[in-house]
Amino acid sequence: MSPKFLEFLLEVLVNGARIDGAADASERDEIVKIMTEVKGAPFERAQVDLRLELATLTREDLCAYLGRAGVHFSEEERKTVLRGLVRVIAADGRLDAAESAALVGYIEAIGFSHGPSALDMIMQPFRNAV
Repeated sequence: MSPKFLEFLLEVLVNGARIDGAADASERDEIVKIMTEVKGAPFERAQVDLRLELATLTREDLCAYLGRAGVHFSEEERKTVLRGLVRVIAADGRLDAAESAALVGYIEAIGFSHGPSALDMIMQPFRNAV
């Protein structure tokens, strides 16, 4: 993946993790795992911690950022972003109504419809893992 995409992905994941207030250790660990997988090389936890300290986007700001920047990436890259957001949001073992609503907003903002087909597309890898 390109450095530009990795930067975009990290920005989205750290801000997505903070939507419910603060990112706990499980969310931080999940971001490191995702970034390592996508980069294909180890990703430092210190980078995630620093970016979390700097993350200030509200839910609305994150949707706007997804819409603006997401147009520069392929469909597969945008799916990677959404799957990463699901993993981070669900990392703490909770998916409340506000987080579910945020996910629907993110799906729409990055250019997918929010219907069942979009949710199925994003959730399919997780179903296969169970």
